[in-house]
Amino acid sequence: MKEKKFYRKAIASTQEAPELDLSKLTKRKQFPGHSNPPPPPNNPMDKQIGGNHYKEMNIQPVEFIVANNIPFREGSAIKYICRHAVKNGKQDLEKAIHFLQMIIDTYS
Repeated sequence: MKEKKFYRKAIASTQEAPELDLSKLTKRKQFPGHSNPPPPPNNPMDKQIGGNHYKEMNIQPVEFIVANNIPFREGSAIKYICRHAVKNGKQDLEKAIHFLQMIIDTYS
């Protein structure tokens, strides 16, 4: 019989409990003379200096180059080939050929 009374009191006490203000638990304590830590850095892939010819691509050349561990000269040729139609046209293709020629010369 005592167990039933205890059970009823326990249920009654949970129903009467005030709601917790969780906003007080999530606030960070401020210390005098200290500022909050800076926000996380922006993704460098979201920023392009000097145009938008890479940002408009589905996969930026640098993402492909880094993901595949492509060496500098090969990566440079890829970069120039990818952007030639929207940036410097023939000049970018000539730059790509220049880098490809450097690669070819390593086989001599």
